[in-house]
Amino acid sequence: MKDIDSIIKVLTKLPKIRELDIEKNPCCKRFSYKYDIIWCVRLEKLDGEIIKESDYELAKTFKKEMA
Repeated sequence: MKDIDSIIKVLTKLPKIRELDIEKNPCCKRFSYKYDIIWCVRLEKLDGEIIKESDYELAKTFKKEMA
């Protein structure tokens, strides 16, 4: 997939997904891709890194500032 919106659309249909590794995907060149994903999907790990509650709070803040 080449754009983050397509990935997010698919991920929102996978409520049981807990881990995702997409860092080598072309869409991941965008600085905010991790925030975009964890804003929409609750994961335990993204690209091999454990997602903490503080990461979700940062994603929430980032999204508010970008709106």
